[in-house]
Amino acid sequence: MPRPWLAFALALLFLSLYPWRFQFTQAPPSLSSLLSLTPPRTSGDWADSILNLLAYLPLGFLAAPRFAHRTLLLGFALSALVECLQVYLPGRHPSLRDLLLNTLGTALGLLLFRRLSVRFPQLSLSPVLLSAWALWLTAIALPFLPVLRRSQLRILFDSLLHPTLSLERTLDHALILAFLLQLTAFRYTLPIAALALLYSGFVYKLRFDYSLLLALLLAPALQRLSPRWLAVLWLPWLAWKQFHFYPGQPLPASFAFIPFAGLAADPLLILRTLSTKALLYGGAIFTLLRSRIPALHAFSSVSLLLACGEWAQLSLPGRTPESTDPLLALLFGWWFWKGPPQVSPQAAPHT
Repeated sequence: MPRPWLAFALALLFLSLYPWRFQFTQAPPSLSSLLSLTPPRTSGDWADSILNLLAYLPLGFLAAPRFAHRTLLLGFALSALVECLQVYLPGRHPSLRDLLLNTLGTALGLLLFRRLSVRFPQLSLSPVLLSAWALWLTAIALPFLPVLRRSQLRILFDSLLHPTLSLERTLDHALILAFLLQLTAFRYTLPIAALALLYSGFVYKLRFDYSLLLALLLAPALQRLSPRWLAVLWLPWLAWKQFHFYPGQPLPASFAFIPFAGLAADPLLILRTLSTKALLYGGAIFTLLRSRIPALHAFSSVSLLLACGEWAQLSLPGRTPESTDPLLALLFGWWFWKGPPQVSPQAAPHT
């Protein structure tokens, strides 16, 4: 069975060890600076502290069903490993404060799970469902850090007064939310999605997107369609996304066989894009399976459609052909199909 806590831990390792600023001339920190517990003083220190606290909260939440009280030890061990490795990385600043905040964030995640699992028993049975929601939150709100400075509030106010709409983002997230509604036997699904959307408006340098608001309004209607009719809408949309092009852009140079080749260029933007694609492709396969289509046909139809699109992108301007999309479809199609024991492809619950 998929283990979302492990996937999230690996993501934390990547984000924590990536040398973001490449300050190769920086001297390694001394032992005294590592062991000193200095309180945050500047606004940057406070932002870093909040991020360290929030980053490990999902780990505590996702690992709680498997490790129970040992979840706290897992968060501490992972943070300690990261802080020790950051000593040798340029541009990183390991400290005892980060270790304590990471451990506290893990403890808060554990406490949150215990409180919610008593009220909503579905949480303890659906780790894959939780990971699906985490992917959607990543797609709309990475890097998660809320900012209440005047500059960010001005961005939010300006985006509310001058709405930008995108048909592609609207349909992408309407289909994703319809999939999450089908996967979630939970009457608070739409309010949670609305709160996540509102939260994204306060995230650092992100603008509130009216396309997501339209997707939130459209998703309940899509969720009421039968799986077969939803698949009839989903597959042509995937085909359009794969084969459309951007006029005036240069042709791609070559095909990249190495998956996730562009991740190092802009990790936050690429992770948001990958999260959206993972939900779109995995949700398409899950919807086909609920239509009583054999697993081999469901997996092969979506992955071959994406592979043909990548091949066609060799001659389409503005596109970047690579092997990532078919691999994402296979991985997350299996993830959503085999993951939740209480949801079968033939009879998934409705809200």
